[in-house]
Amino acid sequence: MPAIPVNGIKLNYIHLGQGTDVVLAHGLASSLAFWYPGIVLPLRRGHRVTAYDLRGHGYSSMPHSGYTHMNMAGDLAGLVDRLGLRKFHLVGHSFGGLVAISYARRYPQRLKSLVLADVPLNEINATPEWPVWWPSLLKFRNLGVVIQADERYPELTVLEELARPQIRQRVDQLMPGVRRLPYGWSKGTERTAKRWLELLHRTTARKDIRFRQVSAADLAQIYVRTLAIYGMESKWRSSAEILQDCLPKVEVAYIEEAGHAHPWERPEDFLNHLVPFLAESDRLDPDPSRSRRQYERLPVEMAVYLRTAAGIYYPARTLNASRNGLLLDCPEALGGNGEIEIVAPIHRQDSSLVIPGRIVREVKDDAGEGFRLGLNLLWQDEPEEQHEIWEKFLARH
Repeated sequence: MPAIPVNGIKLNYIHLGQGTDVVLAHGLASSLAFWYPGIVLPLRRGHRVTAYDLRGHGYSSMPHSGYTHMNMAGDLAGLVDRLGLRKFHLVGHSFGGLVAISYARRYPQRLKSLVLADVPLNEINATPEWPVWWPSLLKFRNLGVVIQADERYPELTVLEELARPQIRQRVDQLMPGVRRLPYGWSKGTERTAKRWLELLHRTTARKDIRFRQVSAADLAQIYVRTLAIYGMESKWRSSAEILQDCLPKVEVAYIEEAGHAHPWERPEDFLNHLVPFLAESDRLDPDPSRSRRQYERLPVEMAVYLRTAAGIYYPARTLNASRNGLLLDCPEALGGNGEIEIVAPIHRQDSSLVIPGRIVREVKDDAGEGFRLGLNLLWQDEPEEQHEIWEKFLARH
């Protein structure tokens, strides 16, 4: 399997199939093998599928630090950029779902859809997890596993203990079938468990992965079309209700007689929800280039004028632009949140496009030689022809 350099480390990945891009992010103590063969192989028949090992997992590098979901979202951003994926579906399981949420907050314009499989939202869920974990924890106590009463994430202790060889032997005797979870069925099981222990003891991962910091307000900012899939027997099923309450564009599906690892345990049922959702998302977003022009800030440098309500013109230079916004430098302060007009040359014949806008950000330039302005473009009352002219103008740049 190939590896690609990203953020000073190497990420191991697979890249199979043809069609719309789908990227898969696994959870803690796992690897891209979680998705293979149950999800990757069937999905590649109609999609180009990318699955990768999170940093410190599988065959990816294990640096000393950088294991928060925000750090790993940065790794994901570097990976898809290096692979040239401009617009794609993002699927995340468990902690990989937190990585996906963090990526979606930062790069919504890059996503065709977001799929969250059994994502734990401990920071938002006001209901303590101990009641739902207690029956399982009683069983683990018989194995000599001790979990502190103030442990906010009991599942992390369970993951660590299940990775220890002596505990795994006892589990085989007392709890048949549990040993294979979450480390898999294949000959790579022991390696995965050993690598998880190495990650916890050699790096800052133990502390970093407890830093979740996903709030209801964060979720409310994600306008990407989203599918949340949970196992009916999952201990995080209540997180589905949180997503339903907070995400603006979410559908929720449940898989009967399935737990937390349902994409691996019940891949056919998972695909029965996933594949139609991907197809519908493709239908609703048939032109990725148009969506990119609408939301993504493209580097565009050009001279424009800013015309105030009093009719005063100020020269300015744009730094980047999208259909809905501009970032530019101006030598003068224009006084905050006022409405303004941008006069932009669109042809060499001295014709101009006049665009209404509102200043939403104004700060002193770092060099102290002017001001940096962020503008929202106010297109509500403008004819569609104006939109098309602006998009063609951006396309040329």
